[in-house]
Amino acid sequence: MRDFDYSKLKDQKWDYTVVSLLSSIHELKGKQGILLTQKKDTLDRLVSIAKIQSTESSNKIEGIVSTSARIAQLCAD
Repeated sequence: MRDFDYSKLKDQKWDYTVVSLLSSIHELKGKQGILLTQKKDTLDRLVSIAKIQSTESSNKIEGIVSTSARIAQLCAD
């Protein structure tokens, strides 16, 4: 595993674009936390759908064909 020396970063000069992007990321992470608490049921449903679709796609790549209901049942178990 690689080690990274973060001490070199403190002497680095950062331009406005990089600082602006970092600020935006920090702000959006805060909004994500709010969404996770307020819309938990919606996000859980979206994750469930994404898992099922991902499983269907992976199976199709490998030549395995099944119904959506069967894959949903397998993912639920």
